[in-house]
Amino acid sequence: MENGDLMVAGELSGALLLWRFTENGDSLWSQQQGAGGYVQRMVPLPGDRFFISTAAGSGMLDGDGGVLFTQMVSMDACLAPGGRLMLAHRTETSGSFRLIDTLGATIASSQFALLQPGSIDLLVTHIGNGNFIVMADQSHYDCTGFHSQLLLELDSTGQLVDSLSLQADCGAFNANVILGDLVTLSDGGFLGLAMHGSCGTSVVRGDQEGDTLWTRHYACCENDVLGFECFYGTDCLELPSGNLLLSGGGAIPLDGFPEALFVETDPDGEPLCAASFTIDPTFVTQLSSVVVLPGDELAFCGSMTDLFTGLDPHLLMGKAHDPCLITTGSASPANPFASLFPNPTDGPLLLGLSDRLKWPVNYTIADDSGALCQSGALKPDGALDASGLNAGAYVLRLIDREGSYISARFIRR
Repeated sequence: MENGDLMVAGELSGALLLWRFTENGDSLWSQQQGAGGYVQRMVPLPGDRFFISTAAGSGMLDGDGGVLFTQMVSMDACLAPGGRLMLAHRTETSGSFRLIDTLGATIASSQFALLQPGSIDLLVTHIGNGNFIVMADQSHYDCTGFHSQLLLELDSTGQLVDSLSLQADCGAFNANVILGDLVTLSDGGFLGLAMHGSCGTSVVRGDQEGDTLWTRHYACCENDVLGFECFYGTDCLELPSGNLLLSGGGAIPLDGFPEALFVETDPDGEPLCAASFTIDPTFVTQLSSVVVLPGDELAFCGSMTDLFTGLDPHLLMGKAHDPCLITTGSASPANPFASLFPNPTDGPLLLGLSDRLKWPVNYTIADDSGALCQSGALKPDGALDASGLNAGAYVLRLIDREGSYISARFIRR
C-alpha cells in the first residue's frame, strides 16, 4: 500500500480472507468477506486501494477492505499504462479480456477461441511496447492429454496479435502444468513461471517486444536446483540488482510436509543460491508471494496449511541484496524463526537468531535419509561448523527450552 503496509488475501471454504500488516509484519486487522475463490492477483493502486482477482469474481477495495466496485470474474489482472486495468478470464476453449478504468468503466473488450483446450488458468501482464503478454496452458489429446504452455500477445485493446507454444511436440509436453506467476520487468520485458511436471518449474523470459529470450526448467528429473530435487514455483520477481527471485514450495523435509523454497538466479536464469525453510514442520509451508519494500527489504508471504486449521498467513523479512538470507519474524509471535547463511555452504554456518527463542537452544543436523549427523547445544553467537559433513543436503532443526522448533534445509558443497 502507499504507506508501506502489506495486504494479504486468501481463500478458505469459499470465503475471501483479508489481512493488513505493517511493513514490519505486525498485524493490523483481518476480516472475512463474502463468497470468494482462489486468489490469483492483488494489484495495488494509488489512493490506498487495490484490485483483487479471484475465481469467484473481481473488484476494487479500499485499504479497510471495503468494496468500491465489482467486475467480471477474472483469473488475473494487471495495471496497464494510463492507470487502466486489463482483466483476463478463460473457459476451457476461449479467452476473454476487458480493459477498464479505475472507476470500473469498460474501455475495450475482446474474446477469441484458443487453438487447444486447457484448464481455466490464465495470467496477464503488460510489456514495454504497450501490448500485453498472456500465459495459458493447453491440453493435447493427441498426446495422451498432456499439457504445454502457451504465450499470447495482445495489442493495447486486448486484440490477439501473436501466439507461441513453449513446448513444440509430445515429447516436451507434461501431464501437469499449473501456472504460477507472470510479471513485467524493469526493461519492459516479462518473466513467466509455472509448475511443470511432477517435481519441476518452468520459467520463460521475454523482451519488451514480446519475443522469447530464453526458457529454463528447474528441479525436474536430473536438473536439480543447487541440490534441491523438487521445486514448485508460484511467484517470481526482479530484484533491485537485476537478478531474479523465484519462490514457491516443494523441498520435502524428513517428515514429508513440503517446505518453502526460494531461488535467486542471475538475469539469464542461472541459479546462484537456494534456501528452504518450514515455519512449522507439522504443516505444509509454501511461499505464495514476495514483494520488494523500500530500504532494501523483501517481504515473503508464506502460509501454513493443514486440514484442521486451514490457512495461517505468515510474513518473513529478507534483504533484497541477499534474498537467500531470511532475517526477522512473522505475523505469528509464536514463530521462533532463525536465518541461515551462507547456503550452500563450504562448512561454516551463521544463524541469525530470533529473540523469540528461549535459551538454552539445542540443534540437530540430519541427512536426507533421516540419519543424525550432528547435534549439540547452540552457541549464543549462532555459529555452527558443518565442515565435517559430506557434500549433500541436510536438515537443521533448532529446539528451544519451551519445545518450540524450526527447521531449515541447507546444502553442504
